[in-house]
Amino acid sequence: MSDDSQPSPVPPHVPRPWTAQSVAVFLLVAGAFSIVSFLTLMMLTAVVSWWLR
Repeated sequence: MSDDSQPSPVPPHVPRPWTAQSVAVFLLVAGAFSIVSFLTLMMLTAVVSWWLR
């Protein structure tokens, strides 16, 4: 019961595990998504231009 009565030494604001690895993964995912969307847009434009002529 003594452990429950005393609060554990936890700082008021615990920083999130926002390490460089998670930032790199997020940038990789965002870059891949932007590249895929850009390629899809280019493919759609090429198909439409080829289909219209």
